[in-house]
Amino acid sequence: MNSPKSPIEKFNLSALEQEFESPLDKHNPCEVESSQEAKEEFEKLTIDLDAKSPWKTRNEAMNHILELLKGGIQYYPGGDLKAFAPYLAAALSDLRPVLIKTAALVVAAEAQILEDDFIPSIDPIFPCLLKQLTSNNIAIAHSCHLALLNIAKHCMNRRVARLFLSNYNSPTPAYRQLSVECAHIIIETWPSQLTSLLSKETSSVIVALAEDPIETIQNIALAATKVNRSASPKRSTKKVNSTLPFTPALTCKSNPKQTTPRKSPSGASGSPTNAPASSPSVSSKSPKNTAASPMKQNLTPRRASPSRDNADVTTISAESVITDFMPPSNTIEAKAFKIHLDKLISLGDLSVLEMQPDNVVSSVLFAMREFPNYNEWSNAIEILFESFGEMLDHSLIDIMSIFGFNSEIVDFAVNRVGAQTLAEMFTTGKKPRITDTFNFFVSIFRDEKYSIEVTDQIGNLIQSLIKQNKHNENVKYLENAVKEAVVDIPAILEIIVIKLSNCDKWQGDLENLLNSYDETKQSARTIEKRLETTIPDLISHGTEAQRTTCIAFIQAAASKLKKVSFKCAFEPLVAVLLEDNCNFYEKGVSCLAKSMNDIRTLSKAIVLLDHSEASVPVVLDALLKFSIDAPPQKILAAHKTLVKKLSRFLVYEDTHIRHATIGIFAECRKKIPKEFTWQMKKNFTPIQRRLVELKAGKYRGNKTSTY
Repeated sequence: MNSPKSPIEKFNLSALEQEFESPLDKHNPCEVESSQEAKEEFEKLTIDLDAKSPWKTRNEAMNHILELLKGGIQYYPGGDLKAFAPYLAAALSDLRPVLIKTAALVVAAEAQILEDDFIPSIDPIFPCLLKQLTSNNIAIAHSCHLALLNIAKHCMNRRVARLFLSNYNSPTPAYRQLSVECAHIIIETWPSQLTSLLSKETSSVIVALAEDPIETIQNIALAATKVNRSASPKRSTKKVNSTLPFTPALTCKSNPKQTTPRKSPSGASGSPTNAPASSPSVSSKSPKNTAASPMKQNLTPRRASPSRDNADVTTISAESVITDFMPPSNTIEAKAFKIHLDKLISLGDLSVLEMQPDNVVSSVLFAMREFPNYNEWSNAIEILFESFGEMLDHSLIDIMSIFGFNSEIVDFAVNRVGAQTLAEMFTTGKKPRITDTFNFFVSIFRDEKYSIEVTDQIGNLIQSLIKQNKHNENVKYLENAVKEAVVDIPAILEIIVIKLSNCDKWQGDLENLLNSYDETKQSARTIEKRLETTIPDLISHGTEAQRTTCIAFIQAAASKLKKVSFKCAFEPLVAVLLEDNCNFYEKGVSCLAKSMNDIRTLSKAIVLLDHSEASVPVVLDALLKFSIDAPPQKILAAHKTLVKKLSRFLVYEDTHIRHATIGIFAECRKKIPKEFTWQMKKNFTPIQRRLVELKAGKYRGNKTSTY
């Protein structure tokens, strides 16, 4: 009988290496359509990533970051990933292995995709990753090690290099190993200019660690001495891959027999010349130097420790009253407020609170947020609502949110104002946070204790929540709740088709279609099939009113019905726009551009350029409008094809065609500068590159042109 495998034998290291080599492979892309949508996604994520959120919510949020990265959110101005650095640092310091591994995977993905743009996020994250290298949990140690190597391979910057190299003389073997691995990577893969600037430091690290007491570190240092960069072209823009094999980090916390490596030559010393004092080196420190600098303290907001709270609260004067702490401004004052409140409740007299009626609600909410244990508040909540219910009713959503929408607080709120009233509070007035709205409806539908009417407003809200929270396992409760309210898609389509033919208002029916549409391939194909039988004919042979009605419908529907293609209308509409008596050219071009958000329609447009010379001016006008309006990830997906198919128009005699083409390329240059600059170097002449740069507003030389 075979003996059971040890944890180390069971651990699949090669699978983990592969996962960190391609961290987005297992995730579906989640695309956003605007900078505002990117900003909203990030606002929701910062709430979900907060240390006070349940760990499952935090883990789901980090996985959602990976989905958004795969969808291209980093190209939006609202997609500022630096904001997540403190939350990732907190997750990397958590006790739960699953959170640490997911956070390490996000770090690896951001390092690969953002490259130098990830550097501002490294300072709070690096020490947390480094500390986990000696974890007894090998999955954690390997995950954080692989994340660090991704930073070394993709974030090529002198400051980053010194974060790694400054650990060459650490008493911890894993830190020294990481230092020499980074030296190997720098010598082999970093640009020659940077390698030259860092040559003294990398050489010193390698020389020192070639005599390390641990053989693994010696071998990596010796391998680094054999690296040969002469074979790679000097001006190659192709990224050089590292040949350094992954060696699991040494989890021992000290050298054999407590020996330490000899002091290296001065080049890699930790002096200010080579390693800035701000570098978060994890070298041993004397007890006198254990306090963190102000810059490194409080990477994430956290509450003062209970022991500190209690110590300070005991010093409260016996003569103090509750109004002395209204409204509280910190944890200590919130604790004092709660102590006084409990005393007043035990005495059955809250009249003293009436001295500051304007501060009652804010004081109660602040104290609840500081101490969100419902069991400690359940009695106080009932009594407070008896005395101040009219004021507190407006804060029911906030109170439910503070206590995580647990069944007890939701029961209290439902008994207080009714489930239907609560549900409608989320659709009227000031809109609550998306997370709170989602959690409320989950709690309502999950327990099946409450009955609410799914009105049009509530139904639209729930459908929106379902689309925004696809990655959340609790979305099933909302999906089940609205199944009965979903109207048959074919029936809605019939109404829309009739209204398009009669030039009637169709906007409300499009909203109904949107609410019933689940974004599956089957539903998308159902919509496409029905519209294919009507819209092309109305555009080709209809009246001007029917044509403009169809154009307006396509423009609105194309931006809302994701995965639905309107390519059936593309050629007929181009033909109509070429007519001499066309009175809606600009609207038609805008419609074509909007429909190109679907990759199939965009492909149709590019194919049409090759097969219909007469269509070229219209298609290029539409492509220009598309490139102006399109989000960066759409441009990224199409830019190589655009260069290949449109380059010939740069030398056309027709000035309009030539200028439209330059405009398209200029938009590509503005939205994806790094990728498109490479395409221009490969495919454009110097004068063509200059013209595109001038149009994009990036050229710094003489801005006159006679082209």
